[in-house]
Amino acid sequence: MKSTLVAALLGMSLMHSAIAGESIQVSGSSTLKPALQAWAAVYAKQNPQVALSVSGDGSGSGFRAMSLGQADLVASSRPISPVEVETLKGIAVELEARVVGLDALSVFVHPDNPLAGMSVAELREIFGEGGRIKKWDELKLRVPGCASGRIELIGRPDGSGTQGDFASLLKAPHGLKLARAKKSAKDVVEAIAGQPCAIGYGAYLKSDRVKALCLAEDKGGACTTPEQALASRTGYPFLRELYLYVPRKAGARVAEFLAWSRGREAACVMQEKTTLIPAEPVSCS
Repeated sequence: MKSTLVAALLGMSLMHSAIAGESIQVSGSSTLKPALQAWAAVYAKQNPQVALSVSGDGSGSGFRAMSLGQADLVASSRPISPVEVETLKGIAVELEARVVGLDALSVFVHPDNPLAGMSVAELREIFGEGGRIKKWDELKLRVPGCASGRIELIGRPDGSGTQGDFASLLKAPHGLKLARAKKSAKDVVEAIAGQPCAIGYGAYLKSDRVKALCLAEDKGGACTTPEQALASRTGYPFLRELYLYVPRKAGARVAEFLAWSRGREAACVMQEKTTLIPAEPVSCS
């Protein structure tokens, strides 16, 4: 009786270990989260023995989770930083980057704002530390509903890959001005929709509650909208790569999912279910 009970408990323990070993934790970028969640739904149907968990409020949170042993893969909208590389080296983890998609980092305003487009230089004067543009009338604009005329900045928090990418693409030498930080592009859109004075940035989202500006590299130059950029993959100053970071010594299940994530099926899911586009053009018809 005792031996039977021990055998049963041992069997249950091994079964629990097997189930636990089938989980894949992906942590990090909120920009990639819609694609990862769509992938998880499809992947689970094909691999019911694998539990794919998606979490994180930004790229930085993903690298922190990896350093704490709480992630198998890091989703990131920016390259890993030298500090993050050194932190992971301290626990003998070396990551490799895989490009899985593209995003048109967008600048949004309230739909009543008459502004249609801007240059990178003009955006730098609005968002960059030391920038001189602080009121809409300095751009010769009168914004309905914005009684103060002051430009209210909406952005992403420290550690967000989107914030880091925006500062880098903006080429702001002294960093960014303090902005009201929101946890996701959806939250940025919600904030701007309720504030006519606002302008903010985030991953591209389709919404009739805000207006995504047409952007030009130079003042007076050719202007491209995020939608045009995602269709043509060119001509937009804020087009950026999205990554999955994987440890060099990743397990078989993680490697299998990573290979699937870079294949045609995953690319079509991203293309059809999100506003992101696959790293390489793909025909899904």
